[in-house]
Amino acid sequence: MEQWEYLTIELDHLQKGEFEDKKGRLQTKIISSWNPSYFTNQLNNYGSQGWELVGFFYKESYSGNGSSGTEKTFATFKRKKQPL
Repeated sequence: MEQWEYLTIELDHLQKGEFEDKKGRLQTKIISSWNPSYFTNQLNNYGSQGWELVGFFYKESYSGNGSSGTEKTFATFKRKKQPL
């Protein structure tokens, strides 16, 4: 009988880049708030490791003052469990 292992991860909406500030310190900045190709690259990275996407959901939370809060996207993958 086949056995499976599962992995659920939070996918990053924000494409980030690194740069040095005027004092030579490494800083991170947001390059894009939603970039489909960056999102696809994250999925392809897991696919290249043998993971198959089997579930996907998006959650947006709202702060108490009526403005939008955080956006989170979760993906669930599965792959055949390797024999020990």
